[in-house]
Amino acid sequence: MSAIRSSIDSLPNELLIAILSTFNSRDLLPLTLVDRRFNATATTILQYRLLHTAKMEGHEMTLESYHPIAKQSAPSMACRFMGLSPLHHTRNPEQDMNLRDLSQLYSHFLPVVSEETRRMQRVFSRRRPGVPLEQEIGDEPVTQELILDEGELFSQLCTSTGLIKSGPNPGLLASHSNITHGVVRVWRHWLAKAAAINAICPAAGCTDESTILWVDAAKNVGLRFRVTEVTQERLPPYRGSDEDPPVAYSLHYQELLVRTSHVLLAMEKAVVQEVINSGKATIIIPVS
Repeated sequence: MSAIRSSIDSLPNELLIAILSTFNSRDLLPLTLVDRRFNATATTILQYRLLHTAKMEGHEMTLESYHPIAKQSAPSMACRFMGLSPLHHTRNPEQDMNLRDLSQLYSHFLPVVSEETRRMQRVFSRRRPGVPLEQEIGDEPVTQELILDEGELFSQLCTSTGLIKSGPNPGLLASHSNITHGVVRVWRHWLAKAAAINAICPAAGCTDESTILWVDAAKNVGLRFRVTEVTQERLPPYRGSDEDPPVAYSLHYQELLVRTSHVLLAMEKAVVQEVINSGKATIIIPVS
């Protein structure tokens, strides 16, 4: 055993890096427990891979977020990559980081309804004969309205995220990797607080964690919103005495946050999927 240990210790750094680089990230993590040298080398490889996800390499993050009753009408959102940083921006991700620091890296995306999605919706939806299709140019910001009835304490958003890579032909996917799926409760008191904050500083907005709704308890995926209250004139007349009257809010999607380690694992899974499904592709069928 000591001879094996000695031969490993004698490996040049370049050779050890080359060997450990052949492991996928999930299998590389346990090797950080071997000793300090393995920990340092594996951590360096993982940091490089996490930072490299910023290139996206043809992959696109997708988001679905809708009230349960609006599943059929809610569009799938494309997510434009904005950057990579720790949640609280306490340090530069380019600096050397330990495993704990790396686990706190998030990839930041801007959710939009893409021009292509809106075009496909119009093509596959019913329209009056002779009426021309409207020209859609560029991405469209995403805004969603939530209505809470009298005495209703919260609403819900069904949320799922995934990483896709387009195939060689339009409408075909070379790979698709799910990241998370969950249901987010949007509480009345959170909406009121977020709307009040936005009313005070609508231009700058608030960028702390209070504006984020997390999809899961581990905070792997979150949504940042700007919230505005819908005017009472648009709500039905209310003459009750309940302390929680009907209210409505507009949710303006500001950001999708995904823990970068999950982005990396999804990319590695997609690479394997592409090899297995070489020559095949997933067909996208729009739902009208």
